[in-house]
Amino acid sequence: ATTEREWLVPGGILPVGDYRFTVIVRNVFDTVNDLEGERTVSVEVSDQRPADGATAPPISIRQLNDRYSKVLRNLVVTATIMSSGDCAAPTNFAWMVVNTYEAQQAPNGALLPVPAGDVVVSVLDATAPEEKVVEGGITQMFVSTTGAFPSADLRQGQRYFYILLVAENPQDIENIRAELSDGTIDPMAADYPSVFLARSTIFTVDFIPSAGEVLATPAVAAEFSAAFTFSQAKWIDETPAQLLYRFFLLPASDSVVALLEPEVVNFPIGSVTFAQFPDISVNLNDPAAANYWTKGGTQWKTGGQLLQDWSTSNSFGKMALPAGFYYVVGQVQDRHGATAWAVTGISVRELDGTAVTADNLIGPIQDTLASSDTNLVVSAVTSTAGSSYVA
Repeated sequence: ATTEREWLVPGGILPVGDYRFTVIVRNVFDTVNDLEGERTVSVEVSDQRPADGATAPPISIRQLNDRYSKVLRNLVVTATIMSSGDCAAPTNFAWMVVNTYEAQQAPNGALLPVPAGDVVVSVLDATAPEEKVVEGGITQMFVSTTGAFPSADLRQGQRYFYILLVAENPQDIENIRAELSDGTIDPMAADYPSVFLARSTIFTVDFIPSAGEVLATPAVAAEFSAAFTFSQAKWIDETPAQLLYRFFLLPASDSVVALLEPEVVNFPIGSVTFAQFPDISVNLNDPAAANYWTKGGTQWKTGGQLLQDWSTSNSFGKMALPAGFYYVVGQVQDRHGATAWAVTGISVRELDGTAVTADNLIGPIQDTLASSDTNLVVSAVTSTAGSSYVA
């Protein structure tokens, strides 16, 4: 459920300057968890006037989050414009996204200096304004971005803000678009006497998790003679404690098997050397993708398993496997929804028929069943069913 509350600040009571209004919302019915949230909006009171002498309308932009992921596709940014009989409502709008270098220093040894001014990286269309009349004959006008987040124009780790352009004359907006298209001027410092500019709070583009790895222990084993454990490590992220993990097991394709079999036929069990699996290109997120993990591909075939769905645990196991070659894919997700993945290969050798014992088949499986992990048990049963030793 959503709720709205309004607090009208009469015009003329605030002197020229910048202000921050903070709204705190508290759930008074839940005294145990002490649930509370807050939002802040920045407001500028200005005495600047355009060349024709009209009064600049009060404009505020809803506060943005501190960080957004580069993989974000949609973000609606909304501005509120106040107008009355003494301050005519504007009719022409556009949005800009600006890369800001405030308080940033060039790193030691940097080949290029930090730009002296802010740089426009994207110009966006605005929605048609929506109006709402409030007390005292004041009209609130809401203008938003169309929703598309210009992720292709943004760089990880950089800081940005939105600017709303407000103009009486539509040609002014078009002229500014043309002038800003090369992204080389500071829009806040430029002189546009007939156009008002309002800026949002600053946000940072979050880094996508990187440099991680997935490990399999052991990497080479005889079927059912050992239970495999899979883990992820070394992911670099701003908030590593909040990462989520999941694991996939993909059987290698026939072409990969044909490539790898000659390499491992003489490997002794326990060898630290294992087959060099070809690189894999797999999509783990989009079922419509041609290389989605369930569909099979050049390097893997259908029949793969999602071993563990999103979890705070960075390991999965222990799991007994029948003979074959497998890709183990570990995927990670940060708190902003950005994902990354790493992969390794494991070789499971077929036992000689004379070496098969009840312990070979039952021991690792019993360890799996004793774990009480539903995902692990289902995966083990599925894998065991594929063994040539299961009647």
